[in-house]
This record gives sequence, C-alpha cells and structure tokens, in this order.
Amino acid sequence: MAEPFKNLQLPMRKWIFLSVLFLSAILIVEFLSRFGSRQREKTMSELKWLDYSGQSTGELISLEGKYRTDSLVVAIDQALNQKSARIGEGSLTTEERIVLAIEALEAEVNNGGCDQFFFNSSGAYAPIIVQALRSIGREDVAALTDEAVGALEIRGPLTADAVDAAMQLENVYRDNKLSDCTSRYFQIAGDLAPALFAFIKANSGKIDRDDRK
Repeated sequence: MAEPFKNLQLPMRKWIFLSVLFLSAILIVEFLSRFGSRQREKTMSELKWLDYSGQSTGELISLEGKYRTDSLVVAIDQALNQKSARIGEGSLTTEERIVLAIEALEAEVNNGGCDQFFFNSSGAYAPIIVQALRSIGREDVAALTDEAVGALEIRGPLTADAVDAAMQLENVYRDNKLSDCTSRYFQIAGDLAPALFAFIKANSGKIDRDDRK
C-alpha cells in the first residue's frame, strides 16, 4: 500500500516547489513596484521648483526631469493666463483653455473646496471642466466633477452666467453635495500635474505663450 504514496512524492514536491517559486516571484514584483514608487517620489521631491521667467512651451517641456513637473505645469498656466489677459480668452485654443480650466479647478478646490471653484471667477470654466478632465485621461475626477456641476441644479444651458446665478442662491442641498464632492476629490484626485503635463506634451503645437495673429 505504501508504493502508490511513494509515487506521489515527486509530483507533490514539484507542486510545492512551484508554489514557493510563484509566491516568491509575487513578493519580488511587489517589492520592486514599491521601491520604484518610492524612488520616483524621492526624485520628485529632490527636483527644484521652477519660477516662470518667460520660457516658451517647448522650453518648459524640455526642462522635464530637471524641475518638478507641477512647477512646469504652473509655469505654463502662468504663461497662458498672461496671454489670455493680452488677447482675450476667446482667442485661446481649446487645448489652452483645457490647461487653464484644470489648473483653476486644482487651485480652487485645494484652497477652498468645490464651492470655491464655482463661486470665484474660475466658475467660468464649469461648462468645459468635465470634458477637460476626460481629455487628460482622468475619468474618475471627471465623473466626480460632473456630480458637483449637477449639484448647482442649473435648468437650461450651462454657462458662466448660469453658474454665477446659481451660486448666489441659498441652496442647502448644493452646499452639502459640494462639501461631499470636496471630500471625495481629496481621496481620489491626487496630483493632476502628471496627466496634465502629458497632455501638454502631446498637444504642444497648440499650446503657446505667444499670441497668434
């Protein structure tokens, strides 16, 4: 009776060996993933912050890896705001307005919540902000922002004037919903700069500090 069990020893040992090998591989991959993530975080924290001094979009993109990505995005945002002041926002490209809209959202929400984004002049970007977030591949934040826009309970076209009018009204539901959206934003949004910078690089020909004639 012992002979059949003896014949099972080799397959069983092979199975145990393969199981241990498989688990070891998983642990190694997990370690390398966490190590790489920590190294990227460390590298980002060690990079310098760039103070914008008139560089073109191409020049700012070329500084990737030398300065913090978020500082490069802020610099491009500053350049586009200066351009908008010179020639009017209506003269900006769709891609340029996407950059301004996302930077406005991130700045306002981080400073005072979703309510502040809609209440301040940044509310003018409400009509395009959801699609702007989708354009940079942040569907998660886009869906959340869409909920926030819905909380305004605007009947009719979503325009800057409609947003402003809605924010002047007393609305407990809106206030509670925007507060909830703000809390969830901090949980899921993280730093939008990497995705936005990738969008800027992919559309650099349509994003420029210089005025177009």
